[in-house]
Amino acid sequence: MHCLKNGEVRKYVSFYRGLRLTIIGQELIIQNSLCKFYHDYNHLNFSFMELLRAKSELEQNIGLSLDDARVKSFEYGVVISVAKPSLTYNSLGMYRNLKPQEMAYSGSVYGVSYENTTHKLKIYDKTKEAARNGFKLDYGLLRIEKTARARLLNKAKRFKNNPITTFGDLCKRNTFQLLIDDLIFSLTQIEPNDISHYTNNISLKDLRLLGYMGNYPIRNLIKEFHRESFNKDVIRYKQILSDRLNCNHNTFVQAVFDVGEKIIIN
Repeated sequence: MHCLKNGEVRKYVSFYRGLRLTIIGQELIIQNSLCKFYHDYNHLNFSFMELLRAKSELEQNIGLSLDDARVKSFEYGVVISVAKPSLTYNSLGMYRNLKPQEMAYSGSVYGVSYENTTHKLKIYDKTKEAARNGFKLDYGLLRIEKTARARLLNKAKRFKNNPITTFGDLCKRNTFQLLIDDLIFSLTQIEPNDISHYTNNISLKDLRLLGYMGNYPIRNLIKEFHRESFNKDVIRYKQILSDRLNCNHNTFVQAVFDVGEKIIIN
């Protein structure tokens, strides 16, 4: 397919196994998911060795080395099996002062996302998301993924000495490790909002604290107009959360970590 502008061909566009290939002048732009290219869909984890094989196969088909191809943005993540995905994503609260945004389709919520100026973090029911695209998957698949622009990601302390500027940089085992570490760190920054862990042992004062910390408009008002009290409350809030973090949320993060370790070495 070619696109015309003022009677002249401006670009050529083609699709190959889910990848969008665009030629503009002397530049080739490759978009979409390498995981889908390799596995037909991104319901499976994409290991380091599978990335290398996908890269090699793509290079053979287009007749070009991709080692020096510039990387502008990409997604990285894992898929884990859970008993009920909704119990996990519904238990997630604030992330770096961001309120979780519902991911929904036709009125049905299937996950949550967080987005700021540097990246987007999504935790969602992969089974439900796949169904609307015509794929029938096993139940209980939860996908955790992060989308980032390479130039912004490289400003993070973790990547300053290991920047990702080319596809060759991305295809290094050390880079895989750094990306998994980054994903895990992001998950540890999420405040759990599920109070089912607590019993009648918790004080009324702490219950009130949990209530307003989970109410985003009130939380922001107190932070803005009562900063000193808010800072003290944050200290206590983190102490309360520490018990919660040692329970269900840590189990979730550990499951992501375990899968991440497997895709690094395989």
